[in-house]
Amino acid sequence: MKQIIKDIYHELDADILCEGHFGIFQPGNQVRNYIETYKSQNQP
Repeated sequence: MKQIIKDIYHELDADILCEGHFGIFQPGNQVRNYIETYKSQNQP
């Protein structure tokens, strides 16, 4: 999952994100916020 987010993050303009453990995120600003938060918490 981490590599997928890194690979597509800048090209992604999603309206909805279905994440298996944390649920469904929508609209787009919540998707973007989730991805940003995930990235900041999981960087080495």
